[in-house]
Amino acid sequence: MKVGILFIGDIMKKFLFLFTLLFSFFLLGCSNPSMTALTSSNIDAPISIRYDELVDMLARSESFVLYISSDTCSSCLEFKPILDSFIASSTVVIYQIEASSELPLDNLLIPFTFTPTIVFVEDGVIVNQSDPISNEVVFSDYKSFSKYFYSFYSLK
Repeated sequence: MKVGILFIGDIMKKFLFLFTLLFSFFLLGCSNPSMTALTSSNIDAPISIRYDELVDMLARSESFVLYISSDTCSSCLEFKPILDSFIASSTVVIYQIEASSELPLDNLLIPFTFTPTIVFVEDGVIVNQSDPISNEVVFSDYKSFSKYFYSFYSLK
């Protein structure tokens, strides 16, 4: 009888070990390391990137938030303090690309019509984007932008 108990105990130990191992892989597989990597406590403004960097990020199927701006855009100038305050008060990294100098006229990677535009990219695919024409409230104040941002960021 003792041999049977030892045998069942060994099976249970193996089962428990295997279950723990598989559960750990499941938890790690469900997390999004790209979004986790996109945090920093010492950033207070968007990080400027070039078009070739954007192409590389999309090719690597990264997840990130992109702010498309233009130096000549009055809406961008109004939104910039809101965005900077948001970044400074959070640990989120948002990348910025200058539409007029960095995005080619035939840009098909990140289609947009107006600036400023906020684009959420998950695994190299656009999952949402917004601009003041399609969603004016989002760009009007800190609270509205924060609510909008975390409605998508929390899904990552």
